[in-house]
Amino acid sequence: MFRNALDARLAERHLALGCSGHWVFDDFRELGRDGNGVDKHRQPYKDIAESIGRVRRNRKPLSPGQIISELLFGFWHQMVSRRQMFLWPDIAGAFPHAPTRDQSTIQDPVKRLRELRNRIGHHHWVWSEDVQARYGDLLSVAG
Repeated sequence: MFRNALDARLAERHLALGCSGHWVFDDFRELGRDGNGVDKHRQPYKDIAESIGRVRRNRKPLSPGQIISELLFGFWHQMVSRRQMFLWPDIAGAFPHAPTRDQSTIQDPVKRLRELRNRIGHHHWVWSEDVQARYGDLLSVAG
């Protein structure tokens, strides 16, 4: 849901800007800009390039859907982070159940969920985690 909602909003934004093609190919380098429009952040492009590499290694068609399916959770966390604040007005609608339209109401829970996911994925103990609080984070992001 999180990935699909962000993908839909980024696609709408890309079209509204008059850009051709799919946002994942980002010919205008929109994903790496700071709030002043300066090309500053390279990580989104590194993540997309790695995703494209995984698609090719798996011998899948190089389609936007395949590339998006290979993007790691960290990429999506980055899209709602403070580093990508300029995107927020266009992607905030992806979270209709968020308590407010403030960016931190999504970025902070996503960060905590990503940390929990990584702890589980790396077989670290999660006994000290407040499961109810993480469930609340999940609801604030996914609705």
